[in-house]
Amino acid sequence: MNAIERLWIDPSPVAVPDSLLKETGGDTFLAEALLRRGIGSPAEARVFLNPDLYLPAAPVELPDLEIAADRIQTAIQKGERIGVWGDFDVDGQTATTLLVSSLRRLGAETIYHIPIRASESHGVNIGGLQRMLAAGARLIVTCDTGITANDAVQYANQQRIDVIITDHHTLPQQLPPAFAIVNPQRLSSGHPLFYLCGVGCAFKLVEELHRQAGRLQELDRDLDLVALGTIADLAVLKRDNRFLVWKGLQEIRNTQRPALSAILETTNTKPDDLTEEQISFLLAPRLNALGRLGDANSIVEFFQTADMEQARVFAMQLEGLNARRKLLCDQVFQAAQIQIENNPAWLDLPVLVLNHPEWPAGVIGIVASRLVEQYHRPVVLLSNPPGEIARGSARSVEGIHITEAIASASRLLVGFGGHPMAAGLGIQSENIPEFRRELSQTVAQMIQKTPLKVQTVIDAYVPLRQLSLNLVKSIDRLSPFGPGNPPVTLAASGLKIKGLQIIGRGNEHLKVIVEDDTGAEQAIIKWNGAGLALPDGRFDLAYTARAVNFRGQRELQITWIDERITEEVIRVEPVAKPKATFIDLRQIQDPEEAFRQLEHLEGVLIWREGEPSEDIPGIGRHNLTACATLALWNSPPGKDELVSIIKSASPAQVVLLALAMPIDHPNVFLTRLSGLVKHIIAARQGYAPFPELVGATNQREATVKLGLEWLSAKGLVEFSIEPDQRLKIFSPGRAQLSRLPEIERTLTALLKETAAFREYYRRAEPDQLSRYIDEENA
Repeated sequence: MNAIERLWIDPSPVAVPDSLLKETGGDTFLAEALLRRGIGSPAEARVFLNPDLYLPAAPVELPDLEIAADRIQTAIQKGERIGVWGDFDVDGQTATTLLVSSLRRLGAETIYHIPIRASESHGVNIGGLQRMLAAGARLIVTCDTGITANDAVQYANQQRIDVIITDHHTLPQQLPPAFAIVNPQRLSSGHPLFYLCGVGCAFKLVEELHRQAGRLQELDRDLDLVALGTIADLAVLKRDNRFLVWKGLQEIRNTQRPALSAILETTNTKPDDLTEEQISFLLAPRLNALGRLGDANSIVEFFQTADMEQARVFAMQLEGLNARRKLLCDQVFQAAQIQIENNPAWLDLPVLVLNHPEWPAGVIGIVASRLVEQYHRPVVLLSNPPGEIARGSARSVEGIHITEAIASASRLLVGFGGHPMAAGLGIQSENIPEFRRELSQTVAQMIQKTPLKVQTVIDAYVPLRQLSLNLVKSIDRLSPFGPGNPPVTLAASGLKIKGLQIIGRGNEHLKVIVEDDTGAEQAIIKWNGAGLALPDGRFDLAYTARAVNFRGQRELQITWIDERITEEVIRVEPVAKPKATFIDLRQIQDPEEAFRQLEHLEGVLIWREGEPSEDIPGIGRHNLTACATLALWNSPPGKDELVSIIKSASPAQVVLLALAMPIDHPNVFLTRLSGLVKHIIAARQGYAPFPELVGATNQREATVKLGLEWLSAKGLVEFSIEPDQRLKIFSPGRAQLSRLPEIERTLTALLKETAAFREYYRRAEPDQLSRYIDEENA
């Protein structure tokens, strides 16, 4: 496959009319940015810069929406039970919650069901529909799903049950025989409602119901859910979508919803200046983890609860699931890389199709996206357990409509559906090789017609020394950003790198110090940049800039987007040092023998956590410094911690030991944690660095936080963790015993995951452990 061409599209000169300049208050930069986004008239600019002036389209402009609203009103009047059928991603979760809470508010008797991904997959299935009907549902309303549910709708019709479909996915050749189908894809592509996602469709239906009831003023409370679902689903932020997200962000920044407050609290995120970017990278993954790995039905009550303590417990469960998701993603990613290494000819194909019987179907879509970023081509990952239909997720690149490409091989499939950039499919395992060949042929033909290009569109050239908070304030007036309204990308010329610092909890990011030709320096954040090649000479930098709050002060955060070499130079790795050598001494169980082995090595630093011992020196993960040899005395609690420990020390060699392996049992852990907390209260007036407590337990941060929640629920302590990671403990606390069962279940699950990793660490070949580090540096 030919390399994908990478292009920078420099800004073309624009002539700003005086009328537009006046509308921006004389801000030339802002006026030019609007023109480049196709907004040229003062009236358009006024609405774009002040979304509260936007006049949203009437809900009834959606086909069948008025029919759907009238049927629901009839159900409410007759006391018919309404069954809401949702989906397990964030769009589906928020749409389900929105419909259920709104219908109940309007007096409807409502039940709901979100399919469990592992056993039901997407869509409306007849078995689940039968259970919903048996529970008394006399009207079915779907959200974010149903557009391909022909069989299920036909079954409901046979039972004399009406089905209303609200969905936004691509229309099939034959629509289901539903009572009403509310789908924006039935509109023309230029319609203001065309880009609505699942929760957007649900909101428009609810809006009409509230209008008929004379209660439109109650709708603002639900806009936070609309913003969450729309941003998480990567919906195009134009017209009504942009308006709804803008309004929803205002609600989230002033949230009265305990569920959102708890998630923000758990992620140490201040709501005041929350951006769409933080929702995408902090909130959405945690909510998606529930749908991917668990049962998302509980999210409906979570979003509706008024109990802050219950919300905190559930938010901690989401943290645990998210940690598990990341671990599973890393394992699948590693396995996919091994398949590619063993089959190098696959890299000559324009699409990667990989499968494995043990891959969790809930995370393969995330891994497919990571592989797309690395290999710059569409990727299809399939989970094919023996005797079962293989289930797959596909992700694509700009220019390749992956759902249309998959459709060309439909004769080999059990089913499929999706969007231009993502799709899901089912296939018999024996058909996978032929599917790979046919899909590759189709994608190759698509590339011949439209060669693939990665384009970086530059809005303006702004030297880094000219950046200011006032300029960023102008940029923020164009937000919220996303598909259809991309972030403002600036560029600076003639830079060179002066220094690097690896940052992040997992040492996965870079802070790069760059210098321009005047000698002015600026720090740039390169997310997930640790280990990636960087320019070794003068280069142009594409970047974005936003304002963030740091210790109460507004300051600039500049993000590295892309670079363009301006000299003929060699690109080098940021750390020009050989790969660390692994020495395996895990068979040694005698500490004295282990010390004797370490004496022969140069510059040894021992990493050790858990119970203290005067006889065994060692330091914790948060105090490591660079060394020639790093000895791992006992097992880290997880893969991320293993990678972080080794990266912090940057050793030439790593000695693997397995001495003093912790017992990851709830009773043992809680007893140890209780003792440490008592010491902090008695000897340190209740203050201690939280990372120090984490190291003293040799557990993951999420586990220790949940352990503190357990002590709090028992009434033994109250605690808080400050933004600077300082832990403050008060004693005694206020008992909340009703929280204990949920906390204990989640804590047990986290400790089981840690125990499983420690066992893997004890048995794995050194090359397998080394591969984790290689992946981070790839």
